[in-house]
Amino acid sequence: MVGLQRIFQIMDDDQSGSLTQVEFFKACKDFKVGISEENVPTLFSSFDKNGDGTIDYEEFLIEVRGEMNQRRSDLVKQAHQFLADRTGAELQVENCKDLYDAKRHPDVIQGKRTLDNVMVEFIETFEAHHNLGGGDRNVSLNEWLDYWTSVSATIESDDQFELIIKNTFGMRDHIANEQRQTEEDAA
Repeated sequence: MVGLQRIFQIMDDDQSGSLTQVEFFKACKDFKVGISEENVPTLFSSFDKNGDGTIDYEEFLIEVRGEMNQRRSDLVKQAHQFLADRTGAELQVENCKDLYDAKRHPDVIQGKRTLDNVMVEFIETFEAHHNLGGGDRNVSLNEWLDYWTSVSATIESDDQFELIIKNTFGMRDHIANEQRQTEEDAA
């Protein structure tokens, strides 16, 4: 998704943070999207959710990747809180290196990518976000949700996504205990 953000910035000729229909049309031609010129306005309108005549990055990203369902979103929020609790403070980019278990990433398990490749990509995602925004080194819940929404878009099964979250951060027992407590509180 960081790559997608860079592409968006390239398409944004005037660096306004949003795409006009002219910029979008030019990008469709430059990137050889394969859509006819007469259909570009229709495609543009599908991205321009608020109807203001521009496409900001969030509109673009949501349309490309879609939203996470509630089950996945809840898991991601639990993971962020779990990791912040483990560090005793806000989750920071540096902490992610120690807390992220890349050897359980599906691409590593399947031999498609190395452990180092996956770890570097994970860390670079948050570092790039901070470099672009100039913010502190904390990984906010929104940044965390953005990252995992991108991952979620590539995983078809909710059960597989849950397994990835639990395994990646060693949360299996933690989540089970939390769910059990919630059920007891409801009863």
